Amino acid sequence: MTHTPGPWYVTRDIAGHWFGEKSKGTPAFMIPGTGLPESGNDDNARLIAAAPDMLAALKHALDLLPVLQPHDPNHYQYRAIIDAIAKATKPN
Repeated sequence: MTHTPGPWYVTRDIAGHWFGEKSKGTPAFMIPGTGLPESGNDDNARLIAAAPDMLAALKHALDLLPVLQPHDPNHYQYRAIIDAIAKATKPN
């Protein structure tokens, strides 16, 4: 996996484009602005910026689940975490 490591921060330019940055001037992603407040781009930008932190939290949760409940790799919580990590780290 070769993504820009987090944490990411979001900024918005005067045209309404959202930029995710690792640090000032190190871009991680860009969401074009539509100029429409109801477009959902604000929420999308925040969600994308949180992605590296969420991936790290999921990996940590996967390590903790055996402590919290008996190990069952087919349990829905295991499957949901494993599937989300795979979606974020493996090519389609």
